[in-house]
Parts: sequence; structure tokens; C-alpha cells
Amino acid sequence: MKLSTLSILACPNCKAGGLRPKVFVRGEEEGTIKEGTLYCDSCSQWYPVAGFIPVLVNDSSLLNEEKKLFAERWDVDIGKSVGAVRELDLFKKRQIEHYNKDAFVYDHLVAGSIFWRASDWNTIYRWLDFISKGALVLDLGCGTGRCSIPLAASGKTVIGVDISKEMLKKAICKSKDSVPANMPEYIMADAENLPFKEAIFDAIIGFGILHHVSSPERAMKQVSRVLKNDGKFYALENNKSRFRFLFEVLMRLKKLWNEEGGSHPLISAGEIREWGLKSDIDISTESSTFIPPHLFNLLNVERAKKLLVNTDKLFEKLPFFHGHGGQLLIFGRKMGQKKTAV
Repeated sequence: MKLSTLSILACPNCKAGGLRPKVFVRGEEEGTIKEGTLYCDSCSQWYPVAGFIPVLVNDSSLLNEEKKLFAERWDVDIGKSVGAVRELDLFKKRQIEHYNKDAFVYDHLVAGSIFWRASDWNTIYRWLDFISKGALVLDLGCGTGRCSIPLAASGKTVIGVDISKEMLKKAICKSKDSVPANMPEYIMADAENLPFKEAIFDAIIGFGILHHVSSPERAMKQVSRVLKNDGKFYALENNKSRFRFLFEVLMRLKKLWNEEGGSHPLISAGEIREWGLKSDIDISTESSTFIPPHLFNLLNVERAKKLLVNTDKLFEKLPFFHGHGGQLLIFGRKMGQKKTAV
């Protein structure tokens, strides 16, 4: 991790700033930590930094497991426990287990497929133009760097967070090859308890994160807490469409990728607007993707892009289809009129 990142971090346990680093192994780049710890003077909690990745989670089963692994390598005392394992911890543990395995096939099955390459062009690469060069951007649920890398390549300062360490390891390797001069910072963290100070990010990307968490409303409140006033939020989610059953049938016949949904595997425009309203974020939405992904994968990328754009324009004009594409594109702005509760 970069020592400069410490200025924006807050303890996940008590939300105090000023985490104090202890360096065990420095990185090759000046001002980086490969192995070490971050200590909170306010609550006496500490967090490992392993393989350049700071582990800034507060769920007891997750943090204590990472502490034990770190302690075995460096012969340090685990110290203070976060508390008893709760049901919420076990839910996140299942998510971690799934995505730690999925990390090894994710780029092939998902990010590298024709459909998702066309979809990324219609979302991620579209959002790049709306975010100014040099902006501080949080990639929420960054996975293997699917959004973080193009953001960094376009001159943004990027912090990527994910709850899967294997996903983060992949992201670091890919970023070293793709954007070595502007490496994103990758942090193991929980979208529902972000380890950052308030109002620090110019923009936040949430590419398919809300349908994986246990409480999308709580995640949206965290987005609002760390987003600057007038800051922008861009996201993509599974739309609660009246045609969703067709996609489900096709996925049973031919599965294209692995999925591990949270409490809201499908999200409607009304739900995201309501969560935004409660979090002081003004939300607008569009729907996209009226043709099954299976058909896009039969084309080359350029034809898939044209098909996506043209069918979106066509079906959004038809009353019965309007708003019922398979994907929900979300655009938000932090209003800054009230203090968002954590």
C-alpha cells in the first residue's frame, strides 16, 4: 500500500483517522508497504497489510482469520478481538469463499466475454468522460480491476476496494502490467463499512456491487458518507425487469458466469431511488440490454456494441419494454444538504 493513502483512511472499528503504520517489508516503490500493520490509537485495533493489501474490515470472523494468517508469518500477537462471530459475518464469509474461487475464471468468463466487453464500453468507458482527470475515485467492489484500470489509465487517482483478497491480488498483477505509472490502491474492505474519512471522493463507481451485499441501503449510506458534496455516483445493477425470467431460463440452459447474490439479487429503479433519497443522493436511472447476453456472444465486439446501442434505443421507446432492460444504469449526485447517518 502507499503511505500517502493513510491520509484518507479511518479505522473500520471506531471511525477515527490517523492509523499508524508499522513497516515489516517495504515495497520496491518508494513510500510503499508490502508487509506490515496499521494500528489505531483510539481503539487499540490493528489491521494487517499483506502483499501490499491493507485488510480493513471489522467483521470478526474475517479480520481474525486474516490476523491469524499474518501472525503465523510474522510471529506477532493477535491481540484484541473484534467480537463474537455474527450471522452477518458468515454471509460475508460465503461471499469471500465464492469470489476467491471465482477470481481465477472471472476475467475469462465475464470481463473477457463479447457481451461484457460491449456492456463495459456502454458503461465504464462512458463514465470516464464524466469524471475529471486527477479526480479521486473509489471503485466499490473492484474485483480484478475491471473499472480501476481504465480509470487509472485515463488519469484518475483510484482506490479499489473488494472483500475478496484473491480478486485484489489479480487486480494488482493486472495493474502492474497495464498502469504501472499510476497504480490504483487496492484495499480489502466491506462496502457496508468503508474505512475512509468523510467526504473525500470526487466520484464513486459501483459496478454490480449492490446486488451482492447484505444491505444495499447501508452500502448507499456509506457511499454518501465518503462522497464529497456534489460528488458523482455511477453504477450498474441487475434490473428487476418483467422479462428477467427469460434470462434465467437461458442461464439454466447455458450458464455464462457464476453468481452469488446478496439480499437483493435484482434491484428496481424505485428501490435505488429510495435508497438514494435516504442517503442524500439524487438518483436517475436508465435501463439497458433487452437482448440476452447469449446472442451478443455470437458476434464480434464491434457488432455487439452496435446491437446494444440500437436495441436500447428501440426498446426504450416502446411503452411495454421501456425501463425493463436486463441492466439498470444508475447516475447519482451527492446533494450535501444533511449529514448521512452511518
